[in-house]
Amino acid sequence: MSHRSALRDRTVAHLATAQCLSVIGDGCNAVAIAFAVLDLTDSAGALSTVLAARVAGLAASLLFGGVLADRMDRGRLLVRSDLVRFAAQGLLAVGLFAGPIGLGPIAVLQLVHGLASGCFLPTYGGFVPQLVPADRLQRTNAAITAVTGTANLAGPALAGALTAAWGPAWALALDSVTFLGSAALISRCRRAAAPSAPAAASGPSVLHELRTGAREVATRSWLAAGICYFVVNQLCLAGPVYVLGPIAAATGLGGATGWGVLLTAFAVGGVLGSLAAGRFTPTRPMAAVLVCSVPIAVLPAALGLGAELPALVAAEVLAGAAVMFTDIVWQSTIQRHVPGATLSRALSWDLFGYTVSRPVSMALVGLAAQLAGARTVFLSSAVALVGAAALTGTVRGVRHLPDRPREQIAEPERSPL
Repeated sequence: MSHRSALRDRTVAHLATAQCLSVIGDGCNAVAIAFAVLDLTDSAGALSTVLAARVAGLAASLLFGGVLADRMDRGRLLVRSDLVRFAAQGLLAVGLFAGPIGLGPIAVLQLVHGLASGCFLPTYGGFVPQLVPADRLQRTNAAITAVTGTANLAGPALAGALTAAWGPAWALALDSVTFLGSAALISRCRRAAAPSAPAAASGPSVLHELRTGAREVATRSWLAAGICYFVVNQLCLAGPVYVLGPIAAATGLGGATGWGVLLTAFAVGGVLGSLAAGRFTPTRPMAAVLVCSVPIAVLPAALGLGAELPALVAAEVLAGAAVMFTDIVWQSTIQRHVPGATLSRALSWDLFGYTVSRPVSMALVGLAAQLAGARTVFLSSAVALVGAAALTGTVRGVRHLPDRPREQIAEPERSPL
């Protein structure tokens, strides 16, 4: 089944459109919040505080969001999360339209936005398997990712134009409306979703269910090892590429224009990777994920070796394709192998590792570059990435994990005679 045929399913098309709206809204938020804060103060510390508030809310609610998603109707929780984000961004837009607004309210509303996003993300990952059968999961994930990858290019550009022409309040108003549209579309998807099995009102405590989710991860060696690998992956990529990368671009790759070209190349690679994931389902998914560490590592290696812009564009496309292919295969593998009753909790641990490791990498990379030099940091990151993949591959459960649980592999039909 191709991307196009996957999107012919009306429910999948609705979900893909909802995700596109959210992605466009996120792009608007990233641009508008920065300029809304900078209009009030030129303080980088103030902007950092506001951005940190959203990340803090996201990190604080991810694990609890996984518990909620496994307890209640996932479609309903997705809609409520979108409505909370609609309200938070709408209130912020109204505040900016009305006049000067303090940094405190902006930070609080971004915290609320992050809390709602922390509930949305693990819930979404558990909701998709309720819409399509297991053999269509990867192609469905790939189709949605390909569409949202294209939308990801439009969000910042649209927000930049709105902010430049009329101010950040208009971009935030658009962001708010995208969440309302997403909620409406997901409400339609709920009608086609297979029923979930929410816990009884008198069931175990939230802390007990958090521990159950942790055990769900720990008892699956491939899942625990994979989460650890992706934490290292983010530590090796987020800071070196997105903090030191712009500095390298400013000193010899054409400045902001060159960096924009590189980011666009990565996004193009991401679309290609999602197309590949829609057509190729590896029989050993974790092995395929780890092999992709090599093309991903080419990017920090090329930056460390001082490659020229054309070579870096090629490295960005290659890395973008490998990252997106890896993400789709990884998420689809979790969705197929973890039971629906605990799926969102398992996904929340993966998302938590990603969310925490990314800002940690960005915070530490500056100090590492001061101590060892940017070139050493780039090359060390490339080596560490491949080394982490090789180490993860020594786990037996990782090497031999099939593309679907063994109990789902149908036995050959036998003649009744």
